[in-house]
Amino acid sequence: MRTKTLFVLLILVFLTACNRSGNQQAGIQAENGEAIVLLPQINDSEPVVRMLENKLIVEHNLSGGFNNRQAEVSVAVNRNDPANAVAAMMNTSAGSTNGNLLVATTKDAGDTWLTQIISSAASGPLTADPMLAFDGEGRVFLVYLPVVNGNTPLSVDLQRSLDGGITWEAPVRLSSARGQDDKVAIAADDQPDSPYFGNVYVAWKWPGGPVWISRSTDHGQTFSAPLQIDGRGVSGLDLTVAKDGTVIVAYNAGSLPESSRGIYTQRSVNGGQTFEFSRKAGATNTRFEVFPIAHCNNPGAFINASIDADRSNHEDTQNVFLTWVDYESSQCVTPCSSDCPTRVYYSVSNDLGLNWSAVQTLPFAGGSQFFQWSDIDQATGDWHVAYKDTSADPAQRSTRTLMVQSSDHGESWSVPIEMSSGSGVANGWPGHYQGMAAQAGTVYAGWSDYRSNNRGDFYVGTLREALVINKDMSGPWFNTQQSGHGWTLEVLDGLNPESPDRLGAYWYVFSNGKPVWMYALGPITGQTAQLQTFISANGQFPPDTNGADLISWGTTSFNFESDSQASMVWESDLEEFGSGSIDIRKLASITASSNACRSGVYIAPGQLGHGVTVEIVQTNDGDLALIAWTTHIEGEQIWLSGRGTFTNDTINAQVTTFAGAQFPPNFNSDDVVAVPWGGLMMQFTSPDTAVISWQPVDERFMSGSLNLVRLTKLKGYVCD
Repeated sequence: MRTKTLFVLLILVFLTACNRSGNQQAGIQAENGEAIVLLPQINDSEPVVRMLENKLIVEHNLSGGFNNRQAEVSVAVNRNDPANAVAAMMNTSAGSTNGNLLVATTKDAGDTWLTQIISSAASGPLTADPMLAFDGEGRVFLVYLPVVNGNTPLSVDLQRSLDGGITWEAPVRLSSARGQDDKVAIAADDQPDSPYFGNVYVAWKWPGGPVWISRSTDHGQTFSAPLQIDGRGVSGLDLTVAKDGTVIVAYNAGSLPESSRGIYTQRSVNGGQTFEFSRKAGATNTRFEVFPIAHCNNPGAFINASIDADRSNHEDTQNVFLTWVDYESSQCVTPCSSDCPTRVYYSVSNDLGLNWSAVQTLPFAGGSQFFQWSDIDQATGDWHVAYKDTSADPAQRSTRTLMVQSSDHGESWSVPIEMSSGSGVANGWPGHYQGMAAQAGTVYAGWSDYRSNNRGDFYVGTLREALVINKDMSGPWFNTQQSGHGWTLEVLDGLNPESPDRLGAYWYVFSNGKPVWMYALGPITGQTAQLQTFISANGQFPPDTNGADLISWGTTSFNFESDSQASMVWESDLEEFGSGSIDIRKLASITASSNACRSGVYIAPGQLGHGVTVEIVQTNDGDLALIAWTTHIEGEQIWLSGRGTFTNDTINAQVTTFAGAQFPPNFNSDDVVAVPWGGLMMQFTSPDTAVISWQPVDERFMSGSLNLVRLTKLKGYVCD
């Protein structure tokens, strides 16, 4: 009879629960699971992917072909979903001030980004100083300055997104002090135990002072009238909200006399209604900007404060972390020279900003560091700082983006990690700051990059734990669009403690209408495995097994995107198979019960050319046995597959043969013919032995039985 049903889909009818974790498809999805098609994907270039020990760095150029000056990046991550992050960058045309914001959103931890233009109604031709924040319920807020020609700010505007940065509501205006409003900062109270949970705070300043702040108590729909909290001329604003709801604003008070100028903070302990007097966290060696060789123009690199409170579940919940950039020495005589390097400085408060530790510098290897930004991973409590660095260039003009991490509140730091895979030299004004955010071990950094456009491109890099092929990848796999063939994958321990784990794969498929099967084995490297692949011929079915010929078929490689999604690429030495690729998905998971250890490949000693693969998988109704027998009949390959009960160490299964289809890409599900073959019983007599008996209905075969021994043991599923 003809069927569209994959041999493993015959099993699927009986599976009421399969493991389908991971992304359901590449790209951005709405919360209802539908693919987003309303917004354009603007030239999300092929990412640069690098492995760094057990870390993966995925780097995108999101400029979308704009030959404009890209500068000033903000990044925010959803603490409830670390795979959801948003980055925004100012996009100014070359030679003028025209431009809008580029806003990029990921929902798959930086694998893909949706980039769109945000052009605010009632804004000027330039939209500047973007800053982002998520609240504790997944809303994301974007605040910015609409500007007219001549760099005259029009106002402070805010837009919010309720779907993680995919769509944006109309702007809300917080201030309209034309020509005055400048450098915004934003934070949201994302702590459910805070008395001010859900409040959103926006701060900004006027060039000669004062500093203003406005708050929203209705999730960003409306904001209070601006409240003046400091009268001095400042730069480099930032703010944060602590676990108990304390709001802390940080800025560089560069207008003060030399003996007093420095980085200051102010607190509010009543939800932003009033603010305490300012406290000095650290002195600075200059006023508002520094001039490293790589940023030797007017204005220079602003001294931006970056502040974040530890809201993790660690005991030290009153820790607040503060970074800024400054000259290495107050004796800088010749800015824009190697005599005046710049460094990243930091200070820590363990009492919510009342007192601050002695000022220290991040570790450095020469050159200059500037454009720093920092963030606390609220899941782990780790402190991350990203910055521009010129140490790799003897001339100190070419910059890279580096990131360091501290897990002990700044007592020690990791070796710098290169978030950028290249470096370049800026031509003209490269902006005032860059951004980064971290959550649950995933770190996002955004920067203006000059390697291919010396006016700057919009880059975002994601650092996360690298996916490693593990025991959860073992089991049955199939392609959702090609019902009729499939794979058994086995993750196996290395041959010795020093050797890598191995991946074994059986591919049950067709060629010229006949069933064929291949077996592959090879070492695992991270999330990939390249396998030597073999095919057999001239074998016979038991009891006439005479030892089949083993023929090199070629290579197959697997690249896993998650525990349940992978891509397979093959290159066959045999002309009838050729080369190609296909996406595959895990059909079911190996059971979590003790029965899992029965999974593996079993063979009859001395009878080469056939074997039985057993997988005990998990369903809502208990354990289910999948069984596949790869063997021969009259010299040609055949595979038998089926499913059955697993009771008292015994499998009872009905199995089926398949034929009629072609090898991919000419495979057509309609061509598959399924024919009942008969019954199998497999009884396990010890952890590594079994007896199989069969009663076929296919007249080409005779009933019989064999003693089997285990050939493979799945990693992580060994019998006691």
